[in-house]
Amino acid sequence: MADRRVVLPIEGMSCGACAVTVQRRLADIKSVTNVNVNFATGKAILMLRDGNGVVAELVKAVRSAGYDCVKSSAVLHIADLHYASGVTRLEEQLNSMTGVLRASANQATETVSVEYVPGVVSAREIETATTDLGWLLPEPVAEENAVEREQLRRELETKQLGVKLLVAGAIAVISMIASLPLLGSVTAKTGDPFGRVMGVIDGPLRSIAPALYTSDPFSLRIFLLVVTTVVVVWPGAQFYKAAWRGVVHGTADMNTLIAIGTGAAFMYSVVATFLPSIFTTAGLPADVYFEAVSWIIAFVLLGRLLEARAKAQASLAIRRLIALRPLKAREDTQRQSDGWNRQFAWFVCV
Repeated sequence: MADRRVVLPIEGMSCGACAVTVQRRLADIKSVTNVNVNFATGKAILMLRDGNGVVAELVKAVRSAGYDCVKSSAVLHIADLHYASGVTRLEEQLNSMTGVLRASANQATETVSVEYVPGVVSAREIETATTDLGWLLPEPVAEENAVEREQLRRELETKQLGVKLLVAGAIAVISMIASLPLLGSVTAKTGDPFGRVMGVIDGPLRSIAPALYTSDPFSLRIFLLVVTTVVVVWPGAQFYKAAWRGVVHGTADMNTLIAIGTGAAFMYSVVATFLPSIFTTAGLPADVYFEAVSWIIAFVLLGRLLEARAKAQASLAIRRLIALRPLKAREDTQRQSDGWNRQFAWFVCV
């Protein structure tokens, strides 16, 4: 039996290391003869010896690496399903199809719900398998447009990243301003590039908002803790979740670095806020770095946003190219029909 080519959409990859991790997990499956995971397209292209039952194993392998496969669902409306007795055979047949993850029939509503992996099996193939068993579908199953689905997913991702970047960026600016009265020791270090930048901002801010410099330092730290927690819990949550999945499955990627860096700065600042004596007794300054956490998350989100926009534009370009395809079958059919019409008209005239 010839190997079958399967395209598996992967979600959750954020860097090339993620693609390498997924590729290694998929390559360990015996039925996989060749695999190539592309981070840019978010897809895994595989060659399989046996298609039946292997896709579920592929999905399990991807999830074991800390990622997931893009899934789609379809609802088949079947005539007279309420009175049928062979529904179990229909479910077994659909569940045995390569790419179908779950098929469940509901005789009360006369529908069959199917969850499948696009790129491995299509809604049209599921419909054909159903009609081949003798079932009647009053209306065809809507065929999904893979490129359009990808475009919508990219647009939603871009919009979500844009909102998260706006929140993280705004809080980062506010945190930087609120941190200036606490950074006297830092700004005094003329050899520190960060201190030089903050020193330039410090002078004008003292004249614009003098009340800020007379505020209680502990209250400022509590304020910074609250607003930074907002950034960590929402805009930055995706990095910590991905890093935790990596820890559970024994993998590491860029999300791990982001989580460790920002998490260490956040926890250090929390300890310095409530237990500063731990550092002062050791002769160390109990400085806080809440603004650094917000800035790092904001900058990484900016990179993700630019990446998502580039991918969305690439998907849009593909859609436009597909729309330019000539409909040769229709053109040839129309040309043949016109030829027969001319021959028939000539015959009538004769």
